[in-house]
Amino acid sequence: MLEEIYRKLCKTENCIILGSDKIREIEYLKNYQNIIQVFTEISLKSGLKDVVFYIGIPDAHVQLPKIFIKKESYESFKYLPHINNDFSICIFEDNINYIFSKKALPDIVEEMISRAKGILSVYDNPSEGINEFHREFKAYWGLSYEHQDIVNEIGLSIITDKNIPIKGYRFNETLNGFHYLIFQEGELYKKFELYLQFRKISYTEIEIFQIEYSKITPPFSLLFTDSIKLIDERDIIRFRKTINKSGFNSALVIFNNINGEYFGWIYSRLIPPYDIVKGRRASLSSWQIINDPLFKKSLVERISFSNFTPERLEKRSNGYVHEVKKSICLIGLGSVGSNLLNLILKLPISKFHLVDTDILNVENIYRSQQGFDKVGLAKVDIAKESIINKNPFCEVTTSKESIADILRNDNRFLVNYDVSIVVIGNTLIEINILENLIDSESKNPIILLWVEPFLASGQMLIVSPLHFRKAKEIIYNFQYSVLNNNDKTKTYLKEGSCQSGYYPYSEANLTMFLCAAFPYIKSIVKDSAKRESILLTWVGDKDLLQNMEIELTEFGNSMNSFQTIITPL
Repeated sequence: MLEEIYRKLCKTENCIILGSDKIREIEYLKNYQNIIQVFTEISLKSGLKDVVFYIGIPDAHVQLPKIFIKKESYESFKYLPHINNDFSICIFEDNINYIFSKKALPDIVEEMISRAKGILSVYDNPSEGINEFHREFKAYWGLSYEHQDIVNEIGLSIITDKNIPIKGYRFNETLNGFHYLIFQEGELYKKFELYLQFRKISYTEIEIFQIEYSKITPPFSLLFTDSIKLIDERDIIRFRKTINKSGFNSALVIFNNINGEYFGWIYSRLIPPYDIVKGRRASLSSWQIINDPLFKKSLVERISFSNFTPERLEKRSNGYVHEVKKSICLIGLGSVGSNLLNLILKLPISKFHLVDTDILNVENIYRSQQGFDKVGLAKVDIAKESIINKNPFCEVTTSKESIADILRNDNRFLVNYDVSIVVIGNTLIEINILENLIDSESKNPIILLWVEPFLASGQMLIVSPLHFRKAKEIIYNFQYSVLNNNDKTKTYLKEGSCQSGYYPYSEANLTMFLCAAFPYIKSIVKDSAKRESILLTWVGDKDLLQNMEIELTEFGNSMNSFQTIITPL
């Protein structure tokens, strides 16, 4: 294919195929074994300008080729849109799944060269690139065009309203690589502060200096002295006092661009090193250092901020933002409950209460969502950590006492949650919970899940307040079991003492059951006012049960393996 592309390009361009020795000499081409060098020209107002392209062609032909501009040519065009500082030219979006045939590659490469020339031709009309710079400002702000120019994405932003004063923290130890947080007082900040406390992240409050920054086109490298001119005159005295009293790292300059994203800089690097001026009779203040001619070549360190608001993260995930978030009480965090939690974390839930009395034991880990490193910890604490790490803005509370004791002390406990989910597999406690909901006149639905040994079936009751009594009757006289429980010696296994008994079932079958149940759980969580009640029965692997000579019920015999049955209450 390399030869076919080469022959195609030679019809209109002057080309050569580079040998492996030559490729190794060019650092930014090291990931390619097949390179075609193209000697071409573009027409500018000043006349024709020679340009050299390199076409990197992947071996497997499952990715589009990539165009690089020769370093010497790059210097003239590096501040144009779509020209990257790795010398590549952005012709196609990297994240789009392009489908192309191998035989079309020569035509594709010819089109790519044409587009690359079009991108470079903007050199004569800079205004044509303004919209691109507006749209992709963050990408260009993050490019470093010279050795001393440093830019890092080390800031977190939880800003939601441009009209509320902005505050800032510098983390004393980095938070997953982030050094700074900008925020506004309010509920969102309070939730994130709880997360910082949970993670035991300490911080120091710093002064924020918000500026107007209108520059759209690169380069964005900025000298200390020039950066001071951008700070509002009303803030200069405060800025000077701040850095003189607490040092350079006590001040953070920020601005937001046309897209509502935040950027800024800090004063971290001095050129030449400060050691040079130590011999002076009088030590220099931070303000004097910024304005001292010795440091006139010092550049600010530019910062990008990652927008960490729940709305942005949800939109990046779902493509839209849920207007209403729900509260959930999850009772039981064993193998079924912990795996279910992993699914419902995807739902619009802002508040969890977790109930379980147990710790995670070694024998639990194959069926649990958690691993060996969590053995010995309370299941509610493990689940809380998982939720908060997934969504730092979620409110999570826990109880390590039994739900029966909780309801005995607070009869209206479950009324506080939009949906209660019970995953304990204990019939008497399930009945007790339903009776509590009847007595407290709860208006909110409940979901009960349990499984049979060997996951012969998975059962789920979704019960609206209209059918609490009906659900009690169904549980008392359950007619949808797959196993005949006359002989428990084959389904209730022991490792020794009477305290070591357990019901076996595989995590793979558990996953299949929960996936069958999840659409109905999602529906009731999104709209807890629904009044429909159902029993969902998922039938497991009957071949396995029959090979083990385990007796099935009449209902079990009448159903197919892996069948889902929905029974309205």
